[in-house]
Amino acid sequence: QLFQCCGTEDFLYQDNLRFRKHAGDLKLPLTYEEEPGSHDWGYWDRKIQRVLEWLPLHEHSNA
Repeated sequence: QLFQCCGTEDFLYQDNLRFRKHAGDLKLPLTYEEEPGSHDWGYWDRKIQRVLEWLPLHEHSNA
């Protein structure tokens, strides 16, 4: 499974749209999100929290 996100002001935004379409054409399991933002650490810092929520991580207990 893939997670893709991009800010709508990112200089790579159009490339991200092309990739999303290609992944859809190939029927790849893709979660896509976009929102205002650019290609910078501020955007990535916000989105990493969303990626961590999306990942199928499970807490392990040693009890």
